[in-house]
Amino acid sequence: MDMSDHINRTSLGANPAANIKRHMLIRVFAVILIFIFGIFQMGAKHSSCQYSNVNNDYFNPDKNVSLRQDDSKQGKISTEIKKGFIGFNNTKGVVARDWRILLVNRDNPIPKGFSVELAKVQGNVRFDARAAEHFNSLLKACREEIGYSLQPRTAFRSNGLQKTLYDNKLKSHMNRGKSRNEAERLTNNYIALPGTSEHEIGLAVDFNVLKQEFEETEGFKWLDANAHKYGFILRYPKDKESITKVKYEPWHFRYVGRTHAETMKGKNLCLEEYVHYLWKKSRVNSNSDQKQVLPE
Repeated sequence: MDMSDHINRTSLGANPAANIKRHMLIRVFAVILIFIFGIFQMGAKHSSCQYSNVNNDYFNPDKNVSLRQDDSKQGKISTEIKKGFIGFNNTKGVVARDWRILLVNRDNPIPKGFSVELAKVQGNVRFDARAAEHFNSLLKACREEIGYSLQPRTAFRSNGLQKTLYDNKLKSHMNRGKSRNEAERLTNNYIALPGTSEHEIGLAVDFNVLKQEFEETEGFKWLDANAHKYGFILRYPKDKESITKVKYEPWHFRYVGRTHAETMKGKNLCLEEYVHYLWKKSRVNSNSDQKQVLPE
């Protein structure tokens, strides 16, 4: 018996067939573990990207996104907004990005790497520097026309402050005996999750009294009639709750630019509907020889 025969007999033991079977079972088990781990990794990747791809496409407009269509109008709007045209118009490869109508909500988080230059507009309140002049013009016009002083309670908020506000409200509901799920539902009605608030992009402002009673003030009545002239819209209207998924907030206004604001006011569209409206126009234009970009 040579040395190789001795090694083979030693490694296989007294029962070579049993050892071979055991080795095969170990290999099969290892393959199964690798397969399960691969599925887990794919699922985790899909979960992390499910709701972040839309606003990432805002900075990657050349990416083609397929759209689904639901049966209901509301479902169609929600799905197309979540999967497709957000904040830019892409017609025949001509792209016009527009920071003013960047859509931020629970389905469309703030894009990764987003940053904004801020300017003080009143006291320590800060707003997107590109819109600060329009903000100040709005406050001045209201004061001069009806003698009402609009007081911005909050505009830009850091992600940290947004998290503190959200967590405090959540804790408040739970301290009153609400379950975690119920507390989250109630909190989401008025306070956005960190990373999904318009305040974090410096284009939203809350005025005076953060209560429904603000609707009865002369200031709100003036804003409702005139805000669009300065590029602002009532962001969460009473009749759009099923689309915005946010309760009516008469104190919350959003800057979108005068042209966009006037169109939205004239057509009675919230921002989600307006983005969908622009997307439909881009689809029509892409089938013609006419190139169209977003209005200045």
